[in-house]
Amino acid sequence: MHRVARAHKAHAQYLKHRESLADSDDDDGPQDEDAWLLEDLKVLAFLYTRLRDREMLIDLIFEVGGFPFSHILKKNVDKAVCLGLYC
Repeated sequence: MHRVARAHKAHAQYLKHRESLADSDDDDGPQDEDAWLLEDLKVLAFLYTRLRDREMLIDLIFEVGGFPFSHILKKNVDKAVCLGLYC
């Protein structure tokens, strides 16, 4: 828990520093290893979310076996739209 608290504090300092930059290209990321922990966790959470969304879409496509493709679209169009819009 102490490491997470240190990481949160270091990441907050990094975010303040990043806001003060005139050009976003000048941002080389956090200078502190603790701040990198939160940055890495943020990226990991994003990737897991994308993976889950893709798995759900694949499950949705193969949910109805043996029916014509139009039936799948008619039955699940709302689910597919919701996945595409991250509802």
